Amino acid sequence: MFIKQLLYQILTGFYFFAIKIAALKNPKAKAFIYGRKHLFEKLAAQQNNLKNCVWFHCASFGEFEQARPLIELIKSKHPNKKILLTFFSPSGYEVKKEYPLVDYICYLPIDTPKNAKLFLKLVQPQLVIFVKYEWWYFMLKEISNANVPLYNIASLFNKQQVFFKFYGGLHRTMLHFCESIFVQNQSSKNLLRQIKINNVEVAGDTRFDTVIKNLKNKKTLPLIEQFKAGQNLIIGGSTYPTEDDFLIQAINKNLISNCKYLIVPHDIDKAYCKSLKAKINVPSLLYSEIENQNLTDIRVIVIDGVGLLSNLYQYANVALIGGGFNKGIHNILEAIVFGVPVLFGPKYKKAQEAKDLITQKLATSINYYDEFEVCIKSLLTDEAKYHLIKKQLQLYVEQNVGATQKIYEYIFS
Repeated sequence: MFIKQLLYQILTGFYFFAIKIAALKNPKAKAFIYGRKHLFEKLAAQQNNLKNCVWFHCASFGEFEQARPLIELIKSKHPNKKILLTFFSPSGYEVKKEYPLVDYICYLPIDTPKNAKLFLKLVQPQLVIFVKYEWWYFMLKEISNANVPLYNIASLFNKQQVFFKFYGGLHRTMLHFCESIFVQNQSSKNLLRQIKINNVEVAGDTRFDTVIKNLKNKKTLPLIEQFKAGQNLIIGGSTYPTEDDFLIQAINKNLISNCKYLIVPHDIDKAYCKSLKAKINVPSLLYSEIENQNLTDIRVIVIDGVGLLSNLYQYANVALIGGGFNKGIHNILEAIVFGVPVLFGPKYKKAQEAKDLITQKLATSINYYDEFEVCIKSLLTDEAKYHLIKKQLQLYVEQNVGATQKIYEYIFS
């Protein structure tokens, strides 16, 4: 085990050294490094405030979305309970550093024995909840050594992960540090049983609870209602250049008559949004330009602001979800809770809900523009098929709610 720990330290050290080099030119890497400066001094100033807190750790924004419903439930049941939220990546921290329901937000320190000991000494949590794929050996070991209950939630496991390889002993040890592991599906539990990990509960995905809440509390957007004006509307949600190109091709060739489009890029940089608008050959606007405009003839709006996407889906007839041609698809639950049929690129295997819907023929993965065109035409011209899919998508969401309550009752009962 000593050799494995040493190798882990060396590899982790190389990883963070590479990020330091990248930080010379890459803004995200720079935020990663500089966000951790003076971390322990800042934590020391919060020490009395954080003692006996519930500590949540998320890799990034996607994992935060799985932690959020549990954070909200804990705060509603225990309003005086202190909550610490840590992030590994700037993609989560920078977006949620002002999240009001927690008492302190910071980065997770680099995983070394010294950092782990100092962090636990300063924070002294009542319990710890790591979300999904975050497994840091020395931090988890120190939590276990301090006899602090440690839980992992919203996990998914597959045979390709290091836990199930002959060289994955150190990672298998990390699983034993957890008091309980809450997985999304039975197949994950079955895999863990094969390596003698039995402290596993099938709870599901907490994001279903979030999107149901969003559905019940949806906010109407009068300008978007005016823009849609009863026509079909195709939305690109958190799109990257490949999805944007698909949408622009469809728009410029008038693929569907009497159809309007909302494009919500993953990167809402003003220059990028303006460049998208410049490629569109029909009347279009940036969302920031929409006030006091006559929207009758406008065919496309490029959303150049944040915080709108989950409410925009209520107006969509079809959604093209971004990320499937990059590292992995973004949240499709925000769309399907409204019964909106979804399309996405080939990189969806890490999203259990996407695999479920593909199996049930309720969602479509596309590789090329021609496939996108065929799917759009099929969905918007076959009314019976469309309404059947819409109904089944909403049923799928309803059948998967409740993970948050299950986890809460297990931990706090």
